[in-house]
Amino acid sequence: MTEFADVLNIENTANTPKLVFIEPWIEELTVPAGSILKIIGESSIAGTFEYDRDTGTVWGWPGSNVTAFIGDRAIWASEMECPGLPNGVTLRSFTGTMGWQDT
Repeated sequence: MTEFADVLNIENTANTPKLVFIEPWIEELTVPAGSILKIIGESSIAGTFEYDRDTGTVWGWPGSNVTAFIGDRAIWASEMECPGLPNGVTLRSFTGTMGWQDT
C-alpha cells in the first residue's frame, strides 16, 4: 500500500542531453535537451528523494518504487522496491560508505 510519495522534477536547460542516475537500481536515464524528467517515488515507508545536481544522481529511500517520465510518457519504472537500511542511514550515505558513489 502506498502511503508516502515524493516527486522530483529535473529540468535539462542545456543544448545537449543530460545523464541522470537512479540509485539503488543502477539505472542511467537520458534527459533530452530542453526536457524535464519527472521522477515519482511511492512507498509504505516515509521518505524523500535525495538529488545531487553535480553528479546527476538521484537516490530513492527504503521501500520506494520509482517511475520516471519525460512529458506524459513513462520511460522507466523500478521492478523492485529499494531495500531497507539501518535507522538513520540514507541510501546516499550508504552508497558513499561502500565506495559506490562519491558524496
